[in-house]
Amino acid sequence: MLREIVSGQRQEEGRSLRRRWFQGEGCDLFVWGEDTGDVVAFQLAWEHEGRERVVAWRRATGRFDVGAVDDGEANPERNHTPLLIDGGDSNDGRPLLDAQTLARLHADVTTLPEPLCRQLLDVLASIIPGQPE
Repeated sequence: MLREIVSGQRQEEGRSLRRRWFQGEGCDLFVWGEDTGDVVAFQLAWEHEGRERVVAWRRATGRFDVGAVDDGEANPERNHTPLLIDGGDSNDGRPLLDAQTLARLHADVTTLPEPLCRQLLDVLASIIPGQPE
């Protein structure tokens, strides 16, 4: 179940976009929406095989980016900024957004308020056709 972190809400300076942060067991969802409630972008992060993974979507491009987070902590003497790196496959070559992962994300998204829930379900359904809506 995803719950909203109210302190994570931010109005984008000079724009009519508002960022909202939702958190659930093992995942975080960041949503950028217009004042009308329409979603313009989101990032969904979750843990997979011991690494943080992210799927990002932007309405302007209609494109998904799937990646892994390089936490920048390879050298314990220096802290680096985390970066999103290409990570479309798991260590054994299986896709990160397999049916099982999507089913879990789908279950989390259904706990969100409408119309946010419907918009995200529509986007997730377009990743792998045949997923429940």
